[in-house]
Amino acid sequence: MSCKKYFVLAMLLLTVLKMGTALKCRHCYASHCTATTVECPTGQCYTLTITRSNDESEVYKGCNVAYCRDEATACQRLQLDTGQFFKTCHGSCCSTDFCNTAKEFMAVKAFICLMAIVGYFLA
Repeated sequence: MSCKKYFVLAMLLLTVLKMGTALKCRHCYASHCTATTVECPTGQCYTLTITRSNDESEVYKGCNVAYCRDEATACQRLQLDTGQFFKTCHGSCCSTDFCNTAKEFMAVKAFICLMAIVGYFLA
């Protein structure tokens, strides 16, 4: 096997494998949404989308098992944590790396893996 193939294979393995790492979630609070990543020892990422009484929407993302019992509990907990009332609140939880990230990000990760596989066979 050529050096190129070994390199591509190594990159592919590093991209796909994740041995001994904690779950990674996006962390975002309302208007302070940045691409912050947190490690999640509880094994659950959450996304809560709220609408305030003035119809402004905000998204909260992170790692907190208290927000992942059920949607009603998550929304009540967020109201307690922020001290604010919400007109609507919808939540979801998941348990894979960056599962509370926009779908576009997941598509980019899949495309990179596909290109690494194609590169392996073409190298």
